[in-house]
Amino acid sequence: MSIEAEALLQEAKESIEAAQNYRSELQQRLHGLSQARKQVRGSSSQAREGLKRHFSELQTAVTRLLTERLSVLLSEVDVIEQDSVRPLDDCQKLIEHGVNTADELLREGEV
Repeated sequence: MSIEAEALLQEAKESIEAAQNYRSELQQRLHGLSQARKQVRGSSSQAREGLKRHFSELQTAVTRLLTERLSVLLSEVDVIEQDSVRPLDDCQKLIEHGVNTADELLREGEV
């Protein structure tokens, strides 16, 4: 084999080896990208679940607090209503007593 042929053969071997190394490096990078993608998806999934759990807990707490506040306010309205109706009831009793007295006087006057 001539020196020129050996040089070409050597060059071809080196080119093949370089191509194999390049392919191997690219495959490693693809694998690394795949791993990174899995990590991102896993982290995103965990973040979603954490957010859902956190907001569910917040909703439960807010609902409980609102329910308690509603109960307090309704109780206050009940007290105000009772306090406001009491004088009206007293007034009604006085008026009814006056009507009854007038009825008695009218009956006595008719007799």
